[in-house]
Amino acid sequence: MVALSYIEKSKQILTEEVNKLTNSLSKSDRIVIFGANDIGILIKKILIKKNIVIYAYLDSYSRDKIFDGTLLCNPQTGIEKFSPNVVILASLSQSNTLEKILLNYGYNGEIIKFDKEMIELSPNLYQKCSSKKILNSLYNCHKNKAAVIIGNGKSLVNTSPLLLDKFITFGCNGITLISNFHPTYYFAVDRRIEVRKNEIEKLRSIKIFASTLYDLFSDGIFFPVKYRSLKSMDVTDIYSNGLETNHSVSIIMLQMAYYMGCDPVYLIGMDHDYQYSSDMHELSPKNSVINNEYFHPDYLSLYKNEYLKWDIDSDIVDMEKGFQRVKSLYEKNDRKIFNATDRGRLEIFPRCHFNEIFSSLNIEG
Repeated sequence: MVALSYIEKSKQILTEEVNKLTNSLSKSDRIVIFGANDIGILIKKILIKKNIVIYAYLDSYSRDKIFDGTLLCNPQTGIEKFSPNVVILASLSQSNTLEKILLNYGYNGEIIKFDKEMIELSPNLYQKCSSKKILNSLYNCHKNKAAVIIGNGKSLVNTSPLLLDKFITFGCNGITLISNFHPTYYFAVDRRIEVRKNEIEKLRSIKIFASTLYDLFSDGIFFPVKYRSLKSMDVTDIYSNGLETNHSVSIIMLQMAYYMGCDPVYLIGMDHDYQYSSDMHELSPKNSVINNEYFHPDYLSLYKNEYLKWDIDSDIVDMEKGFQRVKSLYEKNDRKIFNATDRGRLEIFPRCHFNEIFSSLNIEG
């Protein structure tokens, strides 16, 4: 019997759930879907089979355009233009936030959302992941070897990754801006990384992407993702269980380093230097995108305003929960993570100085 991927299992479960949640809807309802994503597409497909019309997709940062053959607009425009009596939230992790947005715009109709338990499922239902054989080949491939995970904080100026040529290195996002540096593994999760596609394709690194990027890159290893498990973190079978994002590619890299057997794991460039409130829409990173305080002055030049939205949307509280979860995973199995970042505010992991990395005896060689 062929094992189902995490994506395939998630699609089966969500199809059943959508059918159940929308069972009482009729042709007379004026329905919009809040979320221009794979879950929204699934909801629309199921309702079309019931001859129910979807009037629009809503997206908080959208200018009017077409998505999946249907008008896509921001929530305020959608509510004013279509006066829906039903809004279906196409999110497994941000339903409460989307609901608040609707209420802020005066919406008082029915809101349909998924149960909290659905957060464990993959939201990427129409993308593909690499085969079980390929993903299994990464398991313990660097057992007991030291590795360095590299963030994109400004502190990276003081801790050059170019000195780490003898280590297994994990890089992500704009690390492509460091001349002549090719980390052992390059990671990306968010589709907005498409603006760096040309830079990424020039890397000599092994490229590892979330399944969300399957249609963007022809060369790479693709893994299924979920937001978070309700149980303790488990990375023993990526093909069947996926990896947790928790709003951070850094947490993905830490899970993959664990899966590969790396020990110890060092962090550099993980400044995590934010000022924020409990409301994600009021986030104001101290390493502000306005001041462009990343490790490279051109870090944001390709993103324009889109990157500002990316950072504001980060839920730092949940990100820190993700770091705590991955820390527990390592500690449970007597594995070590050290934060060798120059200053910064990530205090979840024990600190060490950058120079201490080189005292590791179990580097890849």
